[in-house]
Amino acid sequence: MIIEVEEIVLKFTNYYKSLNYSILDDDSIITDDPTLLFINSTIARVKEEIQVGENLDSTAIVQQCFRNNMTDYMMFTMLGVASLATEANRVMKDWINFIKEVGNIPEDNLFAVIHSQDGMLIDLWKKTISRPYYTLDQNTDKYTVRWKYGECYDFYGVGMSLAYIHPNRPKCNDSCDFFCDCDRHLALGNFIIINNPIINKQYIDIGFGVERLLSYKNGIDYFNFESNKKNLLGVISLGLNKEDAKYILSFMKGIKKLVEEGIVPGNKKQGYILKSLIKKIVINIAKYNKSSLFDDITKVLVMQDPSYKLYINDIQCYLQKYYNNYKKNIDSAKKFLKVNSGMGSTELMYILQDRFGVPYNIVMDADNTITYK
Repeated sequence: MIIEVEEIVLKFTNYYKSLNYSILDDDSIITDDPTLLFINSTIARVKEEIQVGENLDSTAIVQQCFRNNMTDYMMFTMLGVASLATEANRVMKDWINFIKEVGNIPEDNLFAVIHSQDGMLIDLWKKTISRPYYTLDQNTDKYTVRWKYGECYDFYGVGMSLAYIHPNRPKCNDSCDFFCDCDRHLALGNFIIINNPIINKQYIDIGFGVERLLSYKNGIDYFNFESNKKNLLGVISLGLNKEDAKYILSFMKGIKKLVEEGIVPGNKKQGYILKSLIKKIVINIAKYNKSSLFDDITKVLVMQDPSYKLYINDIQCYLQKYYNNYKKNIDSAKKFLKVNSGMGSTELMYILQDRFGVPYNIVMDADNTITYK
């Protein structure tokens, strides 16, 4: 049976309530959050307390979060725990038990990736679970073992990535291991010891994504979830290919969250995220040369989630505005190409992207229409 995001969030809060943790439910966008890896993450809810050294009850947190990778800004549901470091043994044990008992990930499939110099974390892992750990000397694209929390904060994080071996993903080759880029080994979340050297105090920061947790049972694809599958099939029925439909629906989820928070497109912070998401949807839709797709897609979303009705006019207005601008940029790019047809392809593609905002893989065919290759 496919488990939905809302179901695991409820189980998370009930689990930690039963263990006498405080609970912070999903809250509004934190507009001045300067966190580097994630925007609006669970730890952002208590960073001010950590900065000034307040005592902190062990707290379970639910928060809609944006991945800050400067390309996708994908929104997902983050679950987390924040506490004093004196509670590290308890918090680690409770988290691992949640992953096993509620997340239904067998202990035999778990492993950890820890910085080679973090002896305290290695000891904590070994006391909590009889599973292997691997060491790194620096962050990689797949695993993070060192954290910064943004400007104006004096603290930093040392920690580990909790990961699992996916049972339905065979080794991609004979040397496949936890470093491999394939989907067999997946980072699930992080257990971080926060050090505030100014006040000589330590805290715990746990963070992990619901969708990644559920991918163990539901399969890697986020669109295996029933509600997402219905939206996906609805958008595909409009004539979009599957991958474009997935991207558009993922971006639209983030747009709705930002618009309902009162964010408007702009060049700073959350406004920039909204602007980026809108532009990405426009680029994906524009190649179908059918402006009515904006309305058709939003109708599909409203049918599955009536709460979209409250924001649909603003969303459609933003999409249409950026679509019109994008078409103008394409016309300008066409004129530029005619005048500079002898320019080298590498330089040409860079200018198209940098000056006109037209993706590098767009080229013009003989009759001056846009072709995606």
